Amino acid sequence: MADYYTELSVEIFQKDVDFPLDDLYAILTAMDENDFNKLPEVYKNTFPENFDNDDYFEGMLGIKVINNPDSLWLYSDGSPNIELIVNAVQAVMREHKSKCSVGFEWGYTCSKPRTDGFGGGAVFITRDSQDWLSTQGWLAGKRQDFPKTKDHGEK
Repeated sequence: MADYYTELSVEIFQKDVDFPLDDLYAILTAMDENDFNKLPEVYKNTFPENFDNDDYFEGMLGIKVINNPDSLWLYSDGSPNIELIVNAVQAVMREHKSKCSVGFEWGYTCSKPRTDGFGGGAVFITRDSQDWLSTQGWLAGKRQDFPKTKDHGEK
């Protein structure tokens, strides 16, 4: 049997962002511990009170969060909830009226050589938007857009 994984490792440095990483750490910790009461008060209207009953939080974070003095390191070698991480980052950006951006990428791997077992994605986050990219979707689009003629557009 093949096992499928999503691997993620991103370090966000305080010098690169205009919002407190401590807020993001507090949100991610509350989510990871499945404890709504640990959320900073200002974010309690952003996320559902019943973490464990909401499909949005299925599997919770699936990451380790290391709070360094000048950075926050998020990593996983299993199955992180990327959507939840992105929404937590964006919530802090919105609260602090951030003018910066945060982006990261991840990889899909498989324990056995499977044609559907490898790929990845990336996301670019601002306070007002999330721009997602899947390598599978990008490649499918390129294949679809490629000229179907024998000369492949050559002169």
